[in-house]
Amino acid sequence: MTFFANRDTNSINEMLDRDLSERVTVVADNTADLSIDRDFFIEGVNHQITADRLHKVTYLLSDAVQFSDFWVLNTSALGTSTRLAY
Repeated sequence: MTFFANRDTNSINEMLDRDLSERVTVVADNTADLSIDRDFFIEGVNHQITADRLHKVTYLLSDAVQFSDFWVLNTSALGTSTRLAY
């Protein structure tokens, strides 16, 4: 996912607040008809600043769904909606 961090205050704050391995929700429901509303983990970050001061941030994301149904000791009901992992 790529965006311009210095487009507005919200974009700058998003860029400053995000860390590697953080779980984020990406919502992209616009005129491009992407229809994305999912959780991802940030696996990598790349910053590119051009000569005309455009700050482009790219996040390498992995789908969080595949890592969201693990069994948690004393919390989850094993075998109903979770799977055992270590």
